[in-house]
Amino acid sequence: MLRPLLRSIILTGCLSSSVISHASAGGNELVDFQLLDLSGQKHALSDYRDRWVIINFWATWCGPCIKEIPELVELQSKYRTTVQVLGINFEQSTTNNIRRYGNQLDINYPILRITDEPLVPFEPLKGLPTTFIVSPEGKIIHRHLGPMSYEQLKQWIDPASS
Repeated sequence: MLRPLLRSIILTGCLSSSVISHASAGGNELVDFQLLDLSGQKHALSDYRDRWVIINFWATWCGPCIKEIPELVELQSKYRTTVQVLGINFEQSTTNNIRRYGNQLDINYPILRITDEPLVPFEPLKGLPTTFIVSPEGKIIHRHLGPMSYEQLKQWIDPASS
């Protein structure tokens, strides 16, 4: 059974690339989760405490999500020692289907699978793609609904580049 939010996203479609919304910092709480990647390996957010973490919720059927992925790939390539991108696939599809999309898009970061349990405090989502920026200390500092560019992402993780 599809999760209620996922069902509503499928019925209404994902966000168009013209939707740019919202910057809101999380609280002062440290956030953590543990999810499996496409190979069954566990990834905990706390494993990346010394890096900026870009958490991107996406789906293979979401055009703006697919359009955004090369921006995330570029960011992961150029900032691999200080940034970790985690792509959280937010759909019920086969692992092979998701892996095929990952290979076609040359995704160079872990693709994690969402579970049936809400991923608090990241969910509920208002649409896809949704990106969270987590500081090296483990705090959510930014949430963005809609696709993000490499330049937008870079401003959060490397303010000196602006």
